[in-house]
Formats: sequence, C-alpha cells, structure tokens
Amino acid sequence: MCSSDLSLDIPSVAALLANPNARVREGTLEKIIDHAQSIESWHGPLVMRTDLSLRALRRIAGFVGASLLQQLTERHGLDEDTAAHLKRCLRQRLDRDDEAAHSMEDKAHAEVREAFEQGKLDERFVEDAVESGHRDRLLEGLALLVHAPRQTVEKIFSSRSSKAITALVWKAGLPMRVAFKIQTMIVKLHADELLPARAGVAFPLSDDEMLWHLSYFGFAEKKS
Repeated sequence: MCSSDLSLDIPSVAALLANPNARVREGTLEKIIDHAQSIESWHGPLVMRTDLSLRALRRIAGFVGASLLQQLTERHGLDEDTAAHLKRCLRQRLDRDDEAAHSMEDKAHAEVREAFEQGKLDERFVEDAVESGHRDRLLEGLALLVHAPRQTVEKIFSSRSSKAITALVWKAGLPMRVAFKIQTMIVKLHADELLPARAGVAFPLSDDEMLWHLSYFGFAEKKS
C-alpha cells in the first residue's frame, strides 16, 4: 500500500503506521510526524516503523515517552551521532519524568498534611481519593493514618495482596468498604484475587490475622 497524502483521520493513520506491509512515502511520514506530538495513539506505531530516516528518528525522540524512546535507542543501524543523541534524549526524559513524579508527590503530601491539620483526613477524604484515582493522595493519606513511611504503603500495594491491603485499611481505622474499593479501583486485582467483606460490611479477617499480614511490612504487633 502506498500513501502520499495525509488525512487527519486519526484511527486510519494509526492503522496505516501499524501495518508493516504499508509503504509510506518519506514526505508523508514527515507530515505525520508534524502532527504526531499531540496524538499519542500514533507514537507506538511510529516507533515500530522500520523505514524511518535518521532525521525522523531524531524528531520522534523529541516527544515520545521514555519507554518508546528506549526502544528507539535500541534500534540497529544507528550511526554514532544519532545513537548518542537518542541516549541523551532518554536521559533527559527520565530526569524530567522523575522531577514530575517528585513534584506530584510533594503536592499530594501538602494536601494530605493540610487535611490532617484541619481534621479532614477521614473516611470521606480517603474514599474520594480512591474513587477519583488520586493514587499519590491515597498513598500519602494512608501513610499518615497508619504512622508509616509512604514507601511501606507502596510496598503493600505492589504486593497485590488483598489481605495485606485489607489489613492496612483496618489499621488506618477505615471501613472494609474502602479496602474493597482500593482492591478493585486502584490495585485492580482480578476477580479471583479479591477479598470481599464478610456479611457485606465486616472485615473478613480477625485482628490477629491482619496484624500477622502487616508484620511482613514492618508494622508492630499492636493496632495503633
């Protein structure tokens, strides 16, 4: 298939780029790249194209995410200057992403601290963070409620253990409903991994069981 004209039919262009058998003229690719920065669905298919010029590679490196940029740096046939340019772009992108992540964490920490000082760090605050998908705010809030470092809460989430997550919510003094919402909305456990409430509302584990699960993450034996 040969294409010389660019239409801003986003799905069609994405399909064209993703088709390894579609021949796309260099001029058309350049026009696609002109528009691609704001069209994320084109980024992956563009990076996977094997017919990109070195100029096109450098242009794409200016706007794709770090994971796609990593793929560009690993392509065969790059000249020394282009390889060095792509690796430099990757380092800069990773640094910016890291700074942005820290900035979001700092903002969440300030919001949670303010809520705590105003007596508003409660069930409603945490449930709102879960339902709105504000993971940073949720992590900071739970960390403050259970008197533990944020990294500890992150480890519990990363473990994908429904029992550990449930125990964490219990220790925070929040209801089982919040624990189940975290399992489904934030950690996104599969149906066979979920730990539902007992009788619709109660925690399904005993206090001793929950303390046992928390002990793996450095919590003391007594509920705070």
